[in-house]
Amino acid sequence: MLQQTDPNIISQHLHLSQNMNMTEGLQLARRAASEKTMPVYTRTVALTLLGKMGTAEDSGLLRNFLSDETVVGNFQLPNQQKGSTQVRDVALAMLVHMSGQSHKDYGFSFARDNQALFFNPYMLGFTTQENRTIALKKWDTYFTSKPVQKAKS
Repeated sequence: MLQQTDPNIISQHLHLSQNMNMTEGLQLARRAASEKTMPVYTRTVALTLLGKMGTAEDSGLLRNFLSDETVVGNFQLPNQQKGSTQVRDVALAMLVHMSGQSHKDYGFSFARDNQALFFNPYMLGFTTQENRTIALKKWDTYFTSKPVQKAKS
């Protein structure tokens, strides 16, 4: 896995690792998430793998993406409501998951209808910028009040 350089193959390995709960994919996920030249989708798939099976140190890596406004894509909910996903939304969703909190409490639209979408990068966004801002502030408040949750750098 680690010898792959093709982003499509890397994405496939990351999906396989996530679907099969293979911790062997974590090292690839750390590398893919950190490579600026990696396509945004591949990077966000890496973030979801880190969020699903990563360590406390990986939460530190995820926090590095909380200001990345790169658009991953757009989505439409069954109720016809539309939204968009940014890299920072994916990182936030994974941090919420890792900390054992509820995605619904953070206003993630996908969480209202289908928990199977928790690790789909395209669906981890918000229907409004206001909801995104509220969620990021909520995380900041949570994180700064829980110093034991911080990964050691």
